[in-house]
Amino acid sequence: MNDQELRTFISNGVDAAKGGEALNVYNAVLPYHEAGHVAESSHYAFGWIIYYALHQAPKAEIEGRKRMLAQYLKLHTPRPHKLHSMILTEAIRLYKDAADVAFRARSSKGQRPVSFSIIRFLKLWDPANLREGDWRRKTVEDKDLSSTVEKLITICVDELKGERSALNGDQLIPIIDRACEMFPDSANLLAQRATLHRLNGHKEESAALVRKALLLAPGKGFLWADLVASLDLKDNPRLHVAMLAKALWGPGPEHMKGRIRLALAEVWCRYESYARALWELTTVKDVYEPLGWHLPSEYDRLMEKIPEDLDVSDPTDAYVRLMPLADEELYCHLPEIVVRKTFHKVPTREEVKRFKSYIEPCIAWRLNDDAGNAYWIQPHRFDLDPEMPIGSVFTIRVHKGRCVKLRPGADPNPGPAKDSGAGKDSGTSKDTGIGDGHQPGK
Repeated sequence: MNDQELRTFISNGVDAAKGGEALNVYNAVLPYHEAGHVAESSHYAFGWIIYYALHQAPKAEIEGRKRMLAQYLKLHTPRPHKLHSMILTEAIRLYKDAADVAFRARSSKGQRPVSFSIIRFLKLWDPANLREGDWRRKTVEDKDLSSTVEKLITICVDELKGERSALNGDQLIPIIDRACEMFPDSANLLAQRATLHRLNGHKEESAALVRKALLLAPGKGFLWADLVASLDLKDNPRLHVAMLAKALWGPGPEHMKGRIRLALAEVWCRYESYARALWELTTVKDVYEPLGWHLPSEYDRLMEKIPEDLDVSDPTDAYVRLMPLADEELYCHLPEIVVRKTFHKVPTREEVKRFKSYIEPCIAWRLNDDAGNAYWIQPHRFDLDPEMPIGSVFTIRVHKGRCVKLRPGADPNPGPAKDSGAGKDSGTSKDTGIGDGHQPGK
């Protein structure tokens, strides 16, 4: 094709590409582009052809899609622009597909799968080209879907957390900081910002953000694992186990919890509770081997510590007793509020009949702070004498309008050990097999 024929072919090729022929059109134009024969006036149209080719390529075609992105970055196209943003969405999809291929090939002894670095691509794509539309969430059937930027942050942080990652994530910091401001309801964004702090050695800042994320989403197990990674818990084994148990009991497939079980086995071994450690190690083996996965080196190292001919012991009961300590540690970082008892309510006979599960009437108190805000509690949940007089002073911590910790008096913070709270841990070293360690919050 001469120059004019090539320009016409590329121009007409956009509609053909959009109609499902993108790979054929792209492959026809590619030799001319590599030879430098595609005029700059055709770069924009060829950019759209590359986008459609990326979108129509098979998910397992990692190397070919990487080459397409490289060809696109050589073009002189308008930026910022919708096309440039659409290319970014394809790069995000490519990273996920490459990760899936690598995951499936984990037990294979063949060639190492082709990888794709979203961090390096983003640097070439240039974050300055993000448009306002890239930050905007979409709503489908009354459900908010993550924005392009949120999806980008998720996979960038995923890559930075890689065991052998030597990449620099500084370019991501201003993006994620703005995202946290725009979407303060996102526990995931807070956790991802915490990860960047942790990777830079700022564990206190990481722990503060993870706690904030946990208050938004306490049921997300991975957040408890992140909090463990942000704290030094060597001298607080009961809290260590409590948080790891929270992580273990969070949602998610069992095969993704091997590292948590190995960490629990490590703590049990440290305190010579080998039967419980063996339970966790056996569980890891029983999950990994049917998948064809190699057992981590930590498994072999810990198994060497287990005495021979030892029967396993299910640690579930110990976890149940210890997990409230994790909530205590989380709540003790909430601000304190001084309140007074202003009303004493005894259930009427009708209320008692309605709630037949009550063994005896549950007294309720209204507590008010100096600003007039009211908080209702049931004193028995905090081990308080239900007949304490009106005007009694307490210091409380509140989450989502509910009193979660309370102590009598209004003295400056005396330390979490004097606090009382619903679901207070009653486990002892005899119950759990490990010593008390430090109290939560210490």
